[in-house]
Amino acid sequence: MESKIVFVDRIESAGISGGVVRLNFTVEAPDQVREAGKEPVHVPQLQVVLPMMGFGQSFRLLDDLVKQVRAANNAAPAATGDASEAGAQSDNAGHAGTQK
Repeated sequence: MESKIVFVDRIESAGISGGVVRLNFTVEAPDQVREAGKEPVHVPQLQVVLPMMGFGQSFRLLDDLVKQVRAANNAAPAATGDASEAGAQSDNAGHAGTQK
């Protein structure tokens, strides 16, 4: 089987249907002009369908990755001296790509 790399900006939605998890990924529409202060327009790019067991394994892997990002962000203030910025980054790390 051929390996593919597909670029996406985020997971737009997720759901369980027929005993499988469906993750819908989107990209920003390149031809849409974003108004100041508004979310960019996203268009569907890819749907990934996982069995529940595969989703559980994937979730654990992503949870470990979020912990690494938070640890890296929490270590940054010691080097830069700016704890407020790193805290905000850490808070956002756990929510990336979970908007609907």
